[in-house]
Amino acid sequence: SVAGTFLFADVMYWPLGDASGFELQDIVAWSAAAGRSVRGGPFSVIASVLGTTPVIAGVPAPVQAGAGVGYRTASGRSLYVSALAGLTRSAPDVAIGLGWQVPLR
Repeated sequence: SVAGTFLFADVMYWPLGDASGFELQDIVAWSAAAGRSVRGGPFSVIASVLGTTPVIAGVPAPVQAGAGVGYRTASGRSLYVSALAGLTRSAPDVAIGLGWQVPLR
């Protein structure tokens, strides 16, 4: 967290192996996001970008960007909804995400 803004980053290496008829490349998946609560209340907003290195030679790497909103209850549980748009032809045109967070304590 920096000045009330939450910053997220993630990098993963995936050895995909090969499917019959396709030679898949091992990939690096990555994402970055920034989020912030709205006026210190229960609602929050987040913007994100994510993608991978190319999966198949000659096909552009998939990249998506999106935004979401979250709501945190007094008990600490949170519900999130996000929408992403594909920025390259190998990414889905639209993706919708739902998340639910429950504190462990």
